[in-house]
Amino acid sequence: LGKFAILRGDSRAAADDFLVRALVIQNRLGNIQGQADVHNALGIAYDQLGRIDEAAREYQLAVDLRRRAGDERGVAASLANLASIQRLQGNDEEARAALEEALLTLERIGDKRAIANLHNEIGYFEEQKGGYRAALGEYREALRIRRELGDQRAIAESYNNVGFVYYMLGEYDNAAVYTEQARDLFESTGNPEGVMSAQQTLGLLEVARGAWQDAQKAYLAALETSRSLGSEQAEAVSLGNLGRIAQYQGRYEAAAASYAQALALLEEAGDRRGLTEFTLYEASLKLELGQLGEGSARLDRAQEWLNADTNSEQQSMLERLRGASLLASGDLQAARAALKRAMDSAAASGSIVARLESTLGLAEIDLALDEAVSARERLIELRREADSIRHTVLQLRSGESLARAEWALDRPAEAEAAVRAALRRARDHEPYAGAWRLHLLLGEFLQQTGRAEAALAEWRAGAAEVARLKDNLDPTAAESFTGQTEVRKLALATALDPAA
Repeated sequence: LGKFAILRGDSRAAADDFLVRALVIQNRLGNIQGQADVHNALGIAYDQLGRIDEAAREYQLAVDLRRRAGDERGVAASLANLASIQRLQGNDEEARAALEEALLTLERIGDKRAIANLHNEIGYFEEQKGGYRAALGEYREALRIRRELGDQRAIAESYNNVGFVYYMLGEYDNAAVYTEQARDLFESTGNPEGVMSAQQTLGLLEVARGAWQDAQKAYLAALETSRSLGSEQAEAVSLGNLGRIAQYQGRYEAAAASYAQALALLEEAGDRRGLTEFTLYEASLKLELGQLGEGSARLDRAQEWLNADTNSEQQSMLERLRGASLLASGDLQAARAALKRAMDSAAASGSIVARLESTLGLAEIDLALDEAVSARERLIELRREADSIRHTVLQLRSGESLARAEWALDRPAEAEAAVRAALRRARDHEPYAGAWRLHLLLGEFLQQTGRAEAALAEWRAGAAEVARLKDNLDPTAAESFTGQTEVRKLALATALDPAA
């Protein structure tokens, strides 16, 4: 009855009534195997109720009793359950040890299906920590075994997992190959949840490549599916990523609304990883609008979640944003220290994109400290790597910063070429929120090389972009955005425009 109660979603009745009575009966009978099964079921019930300390206790009792009963397969299952709770408690080393012991146990038994499933669990454990290279190894091993077994549904899951981790590592071509196979196999095996998950990863790939409309279509389709299935966490992921697209396009109010909706759903689900992810994106939006205090407050909130649930890639993003906030407020040395921490966390995660974003942040600090030679060296290598993985926003941002570095080194022709190349790319991916900065920069280069009329044309184009962005903002956000130094500089440049 307790297990049926769990299956129908009534974990409270299972934990407080049926399973308690079942345990009394098993204790009276002296049935060790029965006691172990009840303790494991209690762990599941407490886990679903969010009573994680009690769940950990019950899973540990189940492990101990199943060992006594000689139930190795049961020991492995309870160890895997225990590891999931230890991860929630922040005990990563204990969780990893439990998973490794479970794997050794299953290898002794020779249960290939269970071994594949456990490699998948270990991969997920590493993914949650942001250890994407380690996760990839585990997911690929699970895929290898599942191919041997021929379980098409499980193979589809593994394709999807491998594809997602390749995306997180910045290996977009590999990500596309595996994720498209996952989508097709999910469709052929009648798994709408799987199709939706694959659509979300394919949407991420379109975002990275600056295909805003294609990405939006993928996420709107995934959003519709998530709502039809009643999956609030999947709905939150689609909403949050629609927010990212809107932010890259400069539709800031739409981005803010999407992030808020996603965070509300994730708060209800208690999904700390998701809460951290989209709180960081919300922080990046606030910083982009010049709302440094609100952005910093969100970074502090995200850090609290990361203290409880470590994730190297998210920690790298947080430190990078912290560095951007400090740079904007003029604390350059503290900003550099934050970016170095971001680089360390990026290295731990194995994420190419996290490393390149941290490199960009360090280069921008180099420029602020008049260290243009160092900045240029970083940016040339960054642009090469961004081109190799075809990450549009990194290509745009690195081109903009490289133009600044070339100008600082008295290389005007190279500076102009870099910013013009960035502008051409921005036109290929319209609308782009940062286009106004490129027009401002090119205008400055043209004005300082005696081409005043051409400079004014660029500044007019930049002012039109600022007006577009401002139209998407409420009065408070519009005031903070237009109060930023670079935006004010553009306003001054066009103030004496005779055509205004």
